[in-house]
Amino acid sequence: MSFLATPTPCPHDATYTCGVVAHAVVESTLTGLATLREVSGRVAGRDIPPRFLRYADEQTVVGLTAVLRAIEQFGGEVPCFDEWGVVAAPRFPGRIGGAAAQVKYRQGGPSTISPHVIPQCSLHSLSSAISIALAMRGPNLGVGGGPEALAEGFAAAAGFLSGGMVPGLWLVLTGWDPEAAPDGHGAITNEAIGRGVALALIPGHRPTDLLQWTITPWGDLAGGPADQPDDAAPAARLTALAQWLVGDTDPARAARWSCGLPWGGRIELARRAESPVCRVTSYRLWKAA
Repeated sequence: MSFLATPTPCPHDATYTCGVVAHAVVESTLTGLATLREVSGRVAGRDIPPRFLRYADEQTVVGLTAVLRAIEQFGGEVPCFDEWGVVAAPRFPGRIGGAAAQVKYRQGGPSTISPHVIPQCSLHSLSSAISIALAMRGPNLGVGGGPEALAEGFAAAAGFLSGGMVPGLWLVLTGWDPEAAPDGHGAITNEAIGRGVALALIPGHRPTDLLQWTITPWGDLAGGPADQPDDAAPAARLTALAQWLVGDTDPARAARWSCGLPWGGRIELARRAESPVCRVTSYRLWKAA
């Protein structure tokens, strides 16, 4: 998914509102992922097979785990996810598995390469795993995959919701910070943190909404202490978003998080000042000057 350098002017204003009803953040070192892979049991009325994540890419592991932890926020009123959609935006997925596969290929040829590499290390692997785990029938797709995955994920989610294509949507953002660096043997040489952020989005307003989300192509949002500079490193943007979400029970937490988009717009997540219950404005098209 790519963007124009300058947004196309819109002849009218259009605002769409939805609710963030649950969210979760999962962080793990590479060694800690072994425990997260052991997911199984019954979730949202669906059985997840044992060793479901055995061959999954590391970003799939943290992303699906974030979704499962977000589902816990629903308590006994878990919605039916059958017709929901999934937009997953991993940053540089499959690099760890791909590096190891290349080393094995050089050493032993094609017979040493696992057939799981292609389905488990592609851009769509994360969204597909979530869809299968929750037995969903709605659309699922991976977007981004590069340095601007976070921005592209938000934009794609806004398109699905504003188009009325799904009753609800999981937006899942993942990446490493710092980026995992394999050596010439396929082994990771640095202390990287894998991070997954899951947001459950439902159209409309309801008392259970948690956050307010606004995405403005023309950068009309006001600046503030929670802003990320427009030139902030992509990994830093996801890290800042995760830290802001994790601190949602801290009274001293900034009321909102905001960052610039590569085409000149902005994303903002915010709470209502008068209440911890908030609504979400997911996309706004501004009248051309």
